[in-house]
Amino acid sequence: MRMLRLCLGLLFLGIIATSSVSSTHATNTSNLSTPFFIFGYVCDEHSKDIIVNVTNLNTSANWQAETKSGYNYYELILDPAKISAESVLQFNATDGTTYSTTNHTVDQTNLDHGGIFDLNLTLVSTSPVITEYTPNSPVYDIENGARTFRITIDQMVNVTWLIDGTEVFNEGHVSKSSYTHTNATIGVWNVTTIAESENGTAMQIWMWHVNPPTSRPPALFVIYGEVFYEDHIPTDAPCVVVTNLNTSQEFIAENHSGENFYQIIADHSKIHTGDILFINAEKDGTLVGSVNHTITLNESHVGALVVDINRGRADLQITEIFLSRCIFDGRNNTINATIVNNGTASAEGFNASLAVNDTVIDRAYIKSLDVECTENVTFNWTPEEAGNYTLTVTADSDGEIDESDEGNNNKNITVTAGVPDLTVTGISIKGCPLDPEYPDDTEPVFEYPNNITATVANIGNLGADGCKFEFCSQLNISSVPIIRFFDGYGNSLEQLGRWRYLEGTRSHRFHNRLREFCYR
Repeated sequence: MRMLRLCLGLLFLGIIATSSVSSTHATNTSNLSTPFFIFGYVCDEHSKDIIVNVTNLNTSANWQAETKSGYNYYELILDPAKISAESVLQFNATDGTTYSTTNHTVDQTNLDHGGIFDLNLTLVSTSPVITEYTPNSPVYDIENGARTFRITIDQMVNVTWLIDGTEVFNEGHVSKSSYTHTNATIGVWNVTTIAESENGTAMQIWMWHVNPPTSRPPALFVIYGEVFYEDHIPTDAPCVVVTNLNTSQEFIAENHSGENFYQIIADHSKIHTGDILFINAEKDGTLVGSVNHTITLNESHVGALVVDINRGRADLQITEIFLSRCIFDGRNNTINATIVNNGTASAEGFNASLAVNDTVIDRAYIKSLDVECTENVTFNWTPEEAGNYTLTVTADSDGEIDESDEGNNNKNITVTAGVPDLTVTGISIKGCPLDPEYPDDTEPVFEYPNNITATVANIGNLGADGCKFEFCSQLNISSVPIIRFFDGYGNSLEQLGRWRYLEGTRSHRFHNRLREFCYR
């Protein structure tokens, strides 16, 4: 949407588009409440385009404020039902280089006045900080293995990954980054990631030890784990028998009363890479659970295998995807999603991703998600042009978590990028047209009643249903509109209103703003 400034004498015309679906019928004014206004200026020494996001910390609702390229003014109109006394609103502003975070608690005065006015924000340059990283250093792996290194930064940066000083990967304008190295070779490697922005540099270093596989396998092979009933209650002193299906040899596990732990210590010569082990657990002759497991090369080198029976597994799902009512093309949009773990075990360390038309454009890292808990994640997306898009949010997008259901990790929604763009093409007072560039050249007639005619056109990408047209006097300190009109969408629309001059017949001149919004 565009925000224009006009000098209109004593008038302030605000136009609010309250929907984005075309319609020709009139809207009943009794069903619409006065919106909640928020506006102010952002002090930015770089004079760059700004982005202001507002989050209700009480409800986690998030909105992106209206801004215009080249201006440091921001403005937001909210449904008053989403704001209440004691709501804590967090304002996050950035120009991509500097940042500001401010909290404001809504009080009754804000509610009575219909908004928060002149809340100014100051952007401050801060060096980037790596807030999270995995794994911990030092790191140990064996030859030909794979290892993923990850970082999370507190601002948008360019990231470079190096191994022993040689660049191996880079990506720009991200707040999360990861690098996976496969087919690790023997040695001690310095893995360095450098996060750079105009504000400074941050660095994380790992010492990565890659060792050869043990040349001689250990003499013993240990198999151990815990046994649970299907309802995940521990099984006391389970009877566990392991059968090597390749050789038909059986191994009987040790157990102890009062514990659900089992253990087998076998001759390593009896178990080899590729052998399939059938692990069967019973209690008092009743089957508790069983599983097949194929011995891997690494398990053979280490000489140990851990297998739990009926231990719960995580089940990650995307429950909701939240976004602003208007998706702007050519501008950053915030996409929020909620992940829930409906499984029976916690999920430790996994990625979530946002894909647009099947192309991943942003990621988020979740350090841990316990059973029956939720996590809110935020993604950023800038559509290149207006149109329809399919958004897909996927939990555990890299397949790092062993889940009870691997088929319910994503959720899709279809959105349209582009918004209505309502503009006033003509205004007249009692038949005297106002020149938008030179409004002072037209002398308004201060009589009662004054006839005010405005012509409005929608030059945007979407229709605007249920538009609200407001004629306001800036002499009215409360900023409450004098007259409101409601009508449907059309290519252009004329509205005639009667405006009462509240301060007698004295002559006043003001510089006024023509504001156009998409009602959130």
